[in-house]
Amino acid sequence: MKNMKDFKKIIIWILIVFSLGSCNKDYANVSEYISYVRNPINGLQKEKVIGNISLALQYKPIDYMVLNETRGKIDGRFEKRKKELSGLQHYTLKLALSSHQGDITEYKVSDEKGYQDRLYYLSYGMQEDIKMVQGTDTLKCSLYHFERSFDSSPYRTFVLAFEEHQAEGDRILIWDSKEMGLGTLKLGIKEKDIKSIPKLKI
Repeated sequence: MKNMKDFKKIIIWILIVFSLGSCNKDYANVSEYISYVRNPINGLQKEKVIGNISLALQYKPIDYMVLNETRGKIDGRFEKRKKELSGLQHYTLKLALSSHQGDITEYKVSDEKGYQDRLYYLSYGMQEDIKMVQGTDTLKCSLYHFERSFDSSPYRTFVLAFEEHQAEGDRILIWDSKEMGLGTLKLGIKEKDIKSIPKLKI
């Protein structure tokens, strides 16, 4: 009998702890918020390996972007910067050789001219080959920036933005990578994962 009472107490205690832990699941402080966005388990970061290429797509909520700019500080500039970034949905796309040996800019390049052509494509032409499908709509890449990196990182980073759209449905990034001979590549972020992002405590 005593064991049964103890068992019930344990169950009640577990339920209380669980309910307390889930009360604030819709809100997060700065460090919790940043960790949530970056954690692949929450679906805002997707990776895929296709042939010799590794792709990683990160969805970046506006609050997250501003926090990165301000190094986690919420001050008078915060709301102003949010308004400046509004109207667009923001992403980071990273590309690398799946072996992480070598540079993506040199992939299937045999001479200096080919290397310069590749740099030009990654810096400018690639924007025309990237689109975002959201619901039944296809959105052009509104903002595009290739971050030239001279460090030892195997990844090359592209900052992308598309028009913020009210259409329902998952968001599918499509890259027609004919320039690199990879065909059409797709990476998706589920709508339910975007809607599940906690609100930032301000």
